[in-house]
Amino acid sequence: MLFDKFLFPLPSSILMASISAINLVSAVIAGISESKGNNMPYSKFWKTNSDQKSGKESVLLSNRIGMLILYTPALLASAISLWVYPNPDFRFLLVNSALALHFFKRDFE
Repeated sequence: MLFDKFLFPLPSSILMASISAINLVSAVIAGISESKGNNMPYSKFWKTNSDQKSGKESVLLSNRIGMLILYTPALLASAISLWVYPNPDFRFLLVNSALALHFFKRDFE
């Protein structure tokens, strides 16, 4: 069949099938909500307009601290992966080095 080249095979376990179903349902609900105008509020590190309307105090992180919180675990994971697999093939080394360099650059911007 023509679509077999484009479609992924069905998940092999009931857990993966349920996660895929939940993901599909939540994406459909979010799409319907966005099309009706109930947009998700944009927040760069937790201060949204909806919080100001409700009168709740919210924490606003600086961009630098927020980026460190987001990118440092990824930098550590890619650096540890370079250390754990000392003799990988060239493609793994290239991709992992690019990830480590990217997250290092993001942390020190």
